[in-house]
Amino acid sequence: PDGGTISTTTYLGGLVGHVQTSSGGKFEAREIAINGLVKAHDQQVVVGGVFGILKAGAGESPKIESSRVGSSSQRMMIQGYQKVGGIAGQIHDAEVVQKTIVLANLKGKDYVGGIVGDALDNTQISDVKTDIIYLPLSTTNSRVGGVVGGIAGDFSVSIEGVVSNFTVPTPTDPLTKVDKLGGIVGHRMDNTASANSLRIMNSKTFVDF
Repeated sequence: PDGGTISTTTYLGGLVGHVQTSSGGKFEAREIAINGLVKAHDQQVVVGGVFGILKAGAGESPKIESSRVGSSSQRMMIQGYQKVGGIAGQIHDAEVVQKTIVLANLKGKDYVGGIVGDALDNTQISDVKTDIIYLPLSTTNSRVGGVVGGIAGDFSVSIEGVVSNFTVPTPTDPLTKVDKLGGIVGHRMDNTASANSLRIMNSKTFVDF
């Protein structure tokens, strides 16, 4: 079913909309299983299969591990406009690790990723598997990746031990375009000469574009 029409103007997640650790705080999500439909009705909403945003405030880096989004018999459907992710729409100073699996159809326009749409500083992704089908939202789409949609700055992002299956079916409208498309990362922008870096190690991607 297409669900309801409940609106939010900020963060939307299948489990939690907004996670931010406070001073001395700690957040861990383990052995979470979630499926169904998560759909944003406002263009500014940051949307994810589990979290809208997952970030550290003054506390420890939050973490999700050993969890599953979707299943082999029923893929989860996650839809938004920008910053759309299988786990989270946006991640900042947080970890997605240890046998986490995402099987989902993602529909969005900009910053769309199998794990996270928009990865900010100190994002760590390791030992995860994604099986993603990307469905463009409009005729002009950008920054789409099998694991990370985009990294919009000089941020430290680590991707290790990831297996990504990423499919983009031929669109019905021949005018549909996807700019900055990648099997693991759609786009990284680096404007400075700092020591921060994007690291991709011991990972595999299988693409069908």
